[in-house]
Amino acid sequence: MRFGAFHLIIDNRKDIGDRNPEPGRMILNFEVPDARAVVARMEELGASWVAELEDRDGSLFATVLDPDGNYVQILQLGEEARAAM
Repeated sequence: MRFGAFHLIIDNRKDIGDRNPEPGRMILNFEVPDARAVVARMEELGASWVAELEDRDGSLFATVLDPDGNYVQILQLGEEARAAM
């Protein structure tokens, strides 16, 4: 996947177990311009939510399980959070 100048390559391995026994150890975060649209699309695809979309001080966050049981967060930063970065 390409995100501007950044590329993300997701690979698989056959020498490890099927599910992650500690899914909170590493969380992959995706900042998106429209979290509601991304969440709606993921729900259409049958996503399993750990935490549904919620507003946290003007920013939107949701946590979903990937097919291996890892946590993936979808976030849309609010203007105040972005300004603080």
